[in-house]
Amino acid sequence: MEKEEKRIFSWVLFLVLILLVALGCNKNDDPVPPKSEVIDKPNLEPDPQNRPPGSFGLMTVTDGAENVNILPTLSWEQATDPDGDQVTYDLLMGVEEDSTIIWLENLTTTSVALDRRLKVNTTYYWKILAKDDKNGSVESNIFSFTTRDLRIPSEPSTINEKWIGRKEHSTVVFNDELWAIGGVGNADDSFVRSTDGVTWQKIEFDDRNGFSTAKLITSVVFRKRLWVIGGQVSGSASSNPVWSTDDGVNWIDESIDNENEAFYGQQRFGHTTMVFNDKLWVIGGVGTAEGTDGLIYLKDAWVSEDGKNWERVADNKAVFGRTDHTSVIFDDKLWVILGLDSNNQYSDEIWYTEDGQNWIKPTGGASLPERFNHTSVVFDDVIWVIEGLPQFDDTYAGIWYSKDGTDWKLLSENNELGQLANHSATVFREKIWVIGGEESGITQNGVWVFD
Repeated sequence: MEKEEKRIFSWVLFLVLILLVALGCNKNDDPVPPKSEVIDKPNLEPDPQNRPPGSFGLMTVTDGAENVNILPTLSWEQATDPDGDQVTYDLLMGVEEDSTIIWLENLTTTSVALDRRLKVNTTYYWKILAKDDKNGSVESNIFSFTTRDLRIPSEPSTINEKWIGRKEHSTVVFNDELWAIGGVGNADDSFVRSTDGVTWQKIEFDDRNGFSTAKLITSVVFRKRLWVIGGQVSGSASSNPVWSTDDGVNWIDESIDNENEAFYGQQRFGHTTMVFNDKLWVIGGVGTAEGTDGLIYLKDAWVSEDGKNWERVADNKAVFGRTDHTSVIFDDKLWVILGLDSNNQYSDEIWYTEDGQNWIKPTGGASLPERFNHTSVVFDDVIWVIEGLPQFDDTYAGIWYSKDGTDWKLLSENNELGQLANHSATVFREKIWVIGGEESGITQNGVWVFD
């Protein structure tokens, strides 16, 4: 009986232990709820959309204005930004109505005085772009205006300076200085130069460094050197001298040891010299006939890639058979303008070439009156022809201009200059400079400045 009781007790204890284990497992195995995960939700309300500045209008220069200064002040209304953003302005301006050329940008005021000159007698179109700092922008309307004509002064800026008085000389810009070289009268033994066109320095030629006289010459800058070609220059080894310098003091006679008798052996004046397609060009002129004192028309043109070795261009009597004419580079073309033809008559012809071989005579526009011993320059993309000796003694040749070389207009029958001839002209510091010359046989000692 006792054994039976022990056996029952053991089973009861065993069952209790199993029950306790089961209860413990149920407690520890209860599932643990997952921890809550924090998720950033997007902002369902987007940022307000940027709005561009409000519309505005132009004020001055007024639409259609004429005779406007070449340094005008432009103004416009303020553009208000609805978001309170800072507004700046760009000025777009050009010669085409739909011009997108940014002239000035990021302006913070509603007016601007231009500090870059405009071209004379030119129509400009302008508008303002208002923009905020978030790429919002709005354009104004478009205005146009036309600038004034070239101004001709009533008197020269420099006058009665004995050493400036000269004719049949040449003028060139070299090393950022204005040079007037040689000539007839008091000047064939010197040149004058100026850094500003107001204060001038006279320097006499020194034959120890080159030559002592020069007249009836042409001058040009080519490959950073100043060249004096043709005319009458003392001390040259040839009848048709070619001199060059890189400093204006020490000169080199390029004809030394050159056997090109056809070029260097023929005296030449009344010609023109130009740089075209990276070559020196010498066109036309007259010279003395061998064994005589008479003059002959040379009716030729020569080119050189180095200023020393010259090659004759194919004959073209209509173009090259002239003297006392002018030449310019305009619209990437070489132009030959008026003068006296090979019959010693006034020429009414103008010719141009794009390649140096094929020459074209423009037709269809108002013609340029005949003259010789005039000057021609290109300024503000316009050809200007200044005075000279007209066909009729009781008239003034005047100042004429053309924007295409075909249609010519009279700017001024400038009585202040009189029948000015044998003068020189060049462009320097955004002005046209006219130096010396003669009027009614009297050598002039003035400097005229056109702007």
